[in-house]
Amino acid sequence: MKPLLITFFSLFIVTNTIAQEEELIDTDLLEIVYEYEQVEVDSILSIRLPIEFFESTDEEDDVHSDYWIGYGEDDMTFMVHRAKIDEKICVSNQTELEAHYEEAIDGWKDSEVGLRELSNLIYKANRVYQAEFSFNQYDEELDQMTHNDYRIIQIKENFYQIGIVQPLKTKSKSRNDLFFKSIEISKDYQLQNQFTECNSFDLLFNNDQDNSTGSSAYDTGYAIGEFMTGFLCIGIIIVLLALVVFLIVRKNKKNQQKEWDQFNN
Repeated sequence: MKPLLITFFSLFIVTNTIAQEEELIDTDLLEIVYEYEQVEVDSILSIRLPIEFFESTDEEDDVHSDYWIGYGEDDMTFMVHRAKIDEKICVSNQTELEAHYEEAIDGWKDSEVGLRELSNLIYKANRVYQAEFSFNQYDEELDQMTHNDYRIIQIKENFYQIGIVQPLKTKSKSRNDLFFKSIEISKDYQLQNQFTECNSFDLLFNNDQDNSTGSSAYDTGYAIGEFMTGFLCIGIIIVLLALVVFLIVRKNKKNQQKEWDQFNN
């Protein structure tokens, strides 16, 4: 799982860099860009973004990524990244989700300098369990230090990475708070409903054998046992049905033979 999560973050950074280099903002539209609206990312999540935001998509190693990026006052950048993978993420409770988030942050920490871990790694906000972290980093395009603040949220198979980047010298806590508080989650996916419980078949056929998501040799062995038990039960049912059909056919043949004998006599 760790390489995959590192890929999520890497793709996010690359997309932001490309957007800056292409100078997507027209200086004549700055006043319009500074206006904001609540944007529906999908049926699960909506968030407050500049009205002049842009979207992009990317496919890499069976990971489908969608990006929403907008620019605001004082060289602020607002970003939303949603990643979907083919494999099922088995996270069935808060403990497993915390391990999942820790792994994601550790993956980025290994490749970033100056990452500051917050004491409250996982907490309830916007009616979901999420993780937060921030760090300072030098931006070559702006030629200055920037403050990077992120939230990560796993809801079912969707991995959301939400961030705001702004120059360190003009960092505004109120803007940060306003942005992250604007996250709205559909009531169908709040708190306990954001988890994904995996059954035996999921554990058996999930290629991601990672203890942090509840999969282990014991779980796999248990899953195989249940799978074989289920297979045997199905086999027994098929045999019984075949026996019933055989008896019915045999009885019909006997009746037909009896009627034929009576007719000949």
